[in-house]
Amino acid sequence: CGRSRLQTTRRITHGTKTVAGEWPWTVAIAVTSRNSNSTYMICGGALLDRRTVLTAAHCLTDSEHFTLYLGKFHRLDRLDDRLVETRISSQLISHPEFDSVTYDNDIAMVKFVPDVRYTERIQPICLPTPRSTQTNLAPGQRGYVTGWGLTELQLPSDELLMAHLPVQSNQLCVEAYAKVNISLNLSNGMFCAGFPTGRTSTCRGDSGSPMVFYDRDTDQHTVEGLVSFGINGQCDLPDRYTVFTRVAHFMPWILRNWPR
Repeated sequence: CGRSRLQTTRRITHGTKTVAGEWPWTVAIAVTSRNSNSTYMICGGALLDRRTVLTAAHCLTDSEHFTLYLGKFHRLDRLDDRLVETRISSQLISHPEFDSVTYDNDIAMVKFVPDVRYTERIQPICLPTPRSTQTNLAPGQRGYVTGWGLTELQLPSDELLMAHLPVQSNQLCVEAYAKVNISLNLSNGMFCAGFPTGRTSTCRGDSGSPMVFYDRDTDQHTVEGLVSFGINGQCDLPDRYTVFTRVAHFMPWILRNWPR
């Protein structure tokens, strides 16, 4: 798990361009509009195995069925190649205590059939261990977030982008939100990341996307976070940190519900 066949060198606002296959566990989650019958991306997710995607629970509240794109790089379907696999969700497993107001327990799994075949563009991510989380989520440590969300032009990215964001302390994040009169309560299932300068951040459309950390010793990436929420309409301004779901906090729930 957690291995990319491409060397890691480096909607997301002011994000860095990626190469197809560089982040092979990234999944695009889409929904079909009832009015126009067109399919559009709403969130990201991380592939856990051949039939399961990890994402944010708030991504799954508006529909009962979702289209999943694995191995995807271009946002537009017409640019997809034969290496992109498409699946329809068969089961949605949201955390039973997800709070749509506070976004506490913002985690879910999506099951699909048939199983996907692993390729250079489709690979599973590693789940965290207590040791990995203690190291990776220390303030100042940097993780990679990928997504097709809004760019600095306020348009969805045409290609998968990556941001390399530092973890921030809960206190710093709470104080930053207080500056714009938002009372932020970070539970044990959350953490904060982003730049004080705001030069790079996640944005609308990046929800559910994984924040992964690279271990040079094992040459593996581990998912420690899922994009949960930020301050609406202020993606790349100073002190506008993103709040992530802390995956390690939910490992007991994941292991109980993971349909392996």
